Amino acid sequence: VLSGVALGAAEVRPAAKAPQVRVMTYNVRYSAGDKKSPDNNWKSRRDDFARTVERENPDVVGFQEVLPDQRKWLERRFPDYAFTGEGRNADRVNGEASPVAFRRDRFEAVTNGTFWLSETPDVPGSKSWNAAFPRICTYAVLKDKATGKTFSFANTHTDHKSEEAREKGMLLIIERMKDFGRGAPVVLVGDHNCLEYEKPAKSVSKLLTDAIYLSKTPPQGSWR
Repeated sequence: VLSGVALGAAEVRPAAKAPQVRVMTYNVRYSAGDKKSPDNNWKSRRDDFARTVERENPDVVGFQEVLPDQRKWLERRFPDYAFTGEGRNADRVNGEASPVAFRRDRFEAVTNGTFWLSETPDVPGSKSWNAAFPRICTYAVLKDKATGKTFSFANTHTDHKSEEAREKGMLLIIERMKDFGRGAPVVLVGDHNCLEYEKPAKSVSKLLTDAIYLSKTPPQGSWR
């Protein structure tokens, strides 16, 4: 169930009560970008970013463009969350990651991992379909300690150049999550680099419900 109300700057959204689950997605922008900008460099904006996450109080969140130094900072800032995920490069450490973080007190991971959006998804660093960079999906099949039910949460950042890679990558994620979760409900979040009416999103919408249409409240903040 997706619902909500507008909050004041200092307010924190009440914790979701089972069986409801509040999910969030956030592209943090990689720390190597905007280094010369006094306002947009990572150290200048990271506390505002963290306060936004704290205000929304998600049960599960998917981050994108996370470099190793940012991952360490996130884990220190959010100790109540367990993190999973690997970097997209062949060494599985360096490069951007799309980690999943979930509340330790509410969920346990039945299984989790990272795979590559390619024709060889279990080969680290692999890419296909004219993608500019290796792209990954980090996932966790989570069991709710309160209800005993499970769901599959997948987080990704699809390619910014190739529409084919965006479409086939997201369809690969859904196919794999149905397998990993053994039919459990699937939640797919991320930076998909496409609009809801473009081909990759429309293909996915045949299999999953787009939250932009399901949400009971309109988006807040800047649009597009």
